[in-house]
Amino acid sequence: MIDATHPFARSISTHVIIAAKQDQIPYIRFERQQMHEEGPFLKVVADMDAAIALLQHRPGNIYLSTGSKTAADFAAKLGVDRLHVRVLPTQRVMGLLTEAGYHANQIDAIQGPFSESLNVELIKRTNAKTVVTKESGRRGGLQEKIQACQNLKILCLVIKRPAVAYPVVTSSFDDLKARLGVTQ
Repeated sequence: MIDATHPFARSISTHVIIAAKQDQIPYIRFERQQMHEEGPFLKVVADMDAAIALLQHRPGNIYLSTGSKTAADFAAKLGVDRLHVRVLPTQRVMGLLTEAGYHANQIDAIQGPFSESLNVELIKRTNAKTVVTKESGRRGGLQEKIQACQNLKILCLVIKRPAVAYPVVTSSFDDLKARLGVTQ
């Protein structure tokens, strides 16, 4: 069993680990590589609550690129006035955001991937002083968001991946092939 789910799909990974163990199927977690170090425009926090606690004391607009699942939580704890969200353009998501109090001019409903320059333009348009994102790796466009924030000289706040006790973890295709016995 190779688990290559999204880094924040903790519940799914936990269920897969349990099922693999019950059925005695070898389990390997293929984890996206981490590619960032903290600096003047980059801070890593443990979870959404830590991000909210930091944001409560930071002035200025906030650009959320954490997805629709957390947008309502940020709105409930910070109010929506300073928030602008980037989400997938679906009716369900738009309904959730409307229920949470977001207005259309606070929503970028768009599907990635996003270049560094597009990130810069979207962030500049909102006059954000902080961008909040998740530690989603290269596939999640993390590097482009970090670079956009550095170019704009604003803080990129990265929420760490949730901790899961994976039995076996790799982030290398070569290591994965070796574990699977692939010789090509």
